[in-house]
Amino acid sequence: MATQEERRAATRAAIRKAARRLFAKRGFLATSIDDIAAAAGVTKGGVYHHFETKEQLFEIVFREVEDELYERVVRSLPPEGSGVDLLVVGTRTFMDCCLARDVHQIVLVDGPVVLGWNLWRAIDAEHFLPLLVAGLSADAHPQCDVTSVAHLLIGAIDEAVMLLAAEKNPAKVVGSISDSLEMVLRSVAGAVARG
Repeated sequence: MATQEERRAATRAAIRKAARRLFAKRGFLATSIDDIAAAAGVTKGGVYHHFETKEQLFEIVFREVEDELYERVVRSLPPEGSGVDLLVVGTRTFMDCCLARDVHQIVLVDGPVVLGWNLWRAIDAEHFLPLLVAGLSADAHPQCDVTSVAHLLIGAIDEAVMLLAAEKNPAKVVGSISDSLEMVLRSVAGAVARG
């Protein structure tokens, strides 16, 4: 027989799963707490018992999607290669992942609006800034401020995904946006190596 804590965890997981599915399919604004409750098989009060607001639930779902996105990027990195080559592979994987319906809708379309630009950027940086710093540091000149450069690059990558989010057919342009990002990454990494 399941303990109360196990039942609580199962209910929270069912709510998160239902919310993620609905946020990805309909978007944040078109998804109500009633919709989430019905899809999770709980009452509206049950949702509010576990999550204070729809925004709080969205943030939890957003962080879950970001965690998975980070894991996919890390798994895509080859065991060997120059720092810039790793950055290019990771960035292309990231851009390709952004084509998935849940990533596109939750992270790119609704994330900046629901969470606000500052929190959206902070969560993104928690996940991906260390990867950029590591990639740049591999070949960096000792006097280069790699962290500042990584912050600027994450801004360029965020702008690239905003271009992708605005497209009616993102799959059609992801290759050219990724190619442009590669050009920026290679140029910046070359400058960082020279100091």
